[in-house]
Amino acid sequence: MSVEKSRQARFTLQGVIAASSQDAGKKTHEALQKICNTIVDSYRVANDGVKSSADKKSAIISVTKLVPELDWLAKFALKETEFCKYFDQIYPKLLQSAKTIANEVKILKADFGKLEEEIESFPDVFDNLLQLLNHTTEFLKLCHAAEVCRVVEFGKAAYNDAYNLLHLEVKSNFVVQAQLLSQRCLEYQGATTNLVKIQEGANDDLHVRVSNAELILKQVIPKYIIESKEYFLSNNNSQYKEAQKHAYDDVISCLDEFTKIVDRIKVKYTNTFDEDSLRINPPTPLEKAVSDVLQAVSKLRTIPPDMLPEQRQTYHEAVPKTTKAALSEFDRAGAEPEDKQDLIRCVKQARDGPISDFFNAQDEMGRIVERVQAKAADIPTIPLIAFPETLDDTPGDLLAAAKALCASMKTLNIALDD
Repeated sequence: MSVEKSRQARFTLQGVIAASSQDAGKKTHEALQKICNTIVDSYRVANDGVKSSADKKSAIISVTKLVPELDWLAKFALKETEFCKYFDQIYPKLLQSAKTIANEVKILKADFGKLEEEIESFPDVFDNLLQLLNHTTEFLKLCHAAEVCRVVEFGKAAYNDAYNLLHLEVKSNFVVQAQLLSQRCLEYQGATTNLVKIQEGANDDLHVRVSNAELILKQVIPKYIIESKEYFLSNNNSQYKEAQKHAYDDVISCLDEFTKIVDRIKVKYTNTFDEDSLRINPPTPLEKAVSDVLQAVSKLRTIPPDMLPEQRQTYHEAVPKTTKAALSEFDRAGAEPEDKQDLIRCVKQARDGPISDFFNAQDEMGRIVERVQAKAADIPTIPLIAFPETLDDTPGDLLAAAKALCASMKTLNIALDD
């Protein structure tokens, strides 16, 4: 197999910008995109043997047109730092990072003035661009960490309001507390879902989990509120209290599932700079089949009470149907009989047990799939050869490819005189 290096290599940027507003995130994305595109275009021209020295100089000097983008990055860093000032564990790091970015921007703007007068100083300019991209990457990671902290706070509020309704003593506060419970839980669910889905391809394995938890949460919240109301109307009857406690446990099981999802959320800061690599990691047929089983069970468990009998029958039939399809995929993957037995046991547990059993069975089914796939034959991989030099093809820092180009620009031997 031969790989031909090309001057038409493509740069791909992937990352997450967690911003206080959609407009700020969009402007930051556009600024970073323009900076990276300018670096790549400058590299291509400066490295092209057929280009004249005038073209090469013009390409290098083109970076001096990035002043508006640099100014925005400095402004964005200060604005987001202020927005996150209440997160004690993150704010000091954001503040220091924002100051560093502002200083790097100041240095670069001074460098731009020198570059237009003295083209030979371009290695220093690209070195400082490298530093700015590096610090911007770290700042964006901190912003995402702050967003995770924000979601965790939503979770704490949801847990607290669920507990407060269970132990409510003043009956006149019931309506307000029930509204707070519903609002806080849905805020936590919505914020978690946004974190999971903010980056395409980063948390595909969590999409089904967050959808199942959302579906069940929307059912158990009203049930908990109704059971709480019945308890208060019964004048503290112990039997009604037990029913309320059971409904409370179901809500907590859902919140626990969202907490586990938040703990597992990943953000990919990946990059490619190669000619034709395409990285798509869809779920395997086995993973998709088990996902279908879980979705069928979650829909069965959340059937509305007023659903017509023939519709109910469809939901009931979906569970054995998807389970049978999953077992066929287990056979194709070379699963052992005990693997299939474990799957069937988990399906029954998820279908028939309490809400907590559904989420526990979901976790165990994931482990079973991993076990089966791990026993399958290894698939050989062919390493990609990147351009302009071999770059690590594993997840790395956002803009790492652009950083590599900056480093390359420092060492170029360009004939600047005809």
